[in-house]
Amino acid sequence: MLKVGSQAPDFTITIGSGDSFTLSEHRGRNVVLFFYPMAFTPGCSAEVGGFCESYGDISAWNAVVLGISTNSVETVKRFARKMETPFPMGSDTKGRIRRLYGAEKWFGLVTSRVTYVIDGEGVIRGAFHSEFVVSSHIQNALQTLESLAKG
Repeated sequence: MLKVGSQAPDFTITIGSGDSFTLSEHRGRNVVLFFYPMAFTPGCSAEVGGFCESYGDISAWNAVVLGISTNSVETVKRFARKMETPFPMGSDTKGRIRRLYGAEKWFGLVTSRVTYVIDGEGVIRGAFHSEFVVSSHIQNALQTLESLAKG
């Protein structure tokens, strides 16, 4: 994982709509970037659902959300539609962004569950990893955003 205080690597990713998301285009806003292992699984559905439920609170802290998996664009599109995500979901089929952000494969099988909070200057202010306590990703992101707002 990347360290808190380090510069977040810029990237462009294809999202489920077929459009692209470029991190640097969101300077001036906080970004909650989370990596999830696989669409349509119970843990990932719970995690994405938690981010959906907290989206209003996250947005209130001047933040955008982006979820990334190594699933295909079409799978990401179907998953986002099913979960009714109010935020973009990206497809990193070659794992380039996953590797860039140190969201290593868990037991060599699937992407690790990792969440970063990146401030408006592109600096990582929060980094969380938990494979099983998916709610901790949302809670940690919200706590980091609140602390950023307090300065």
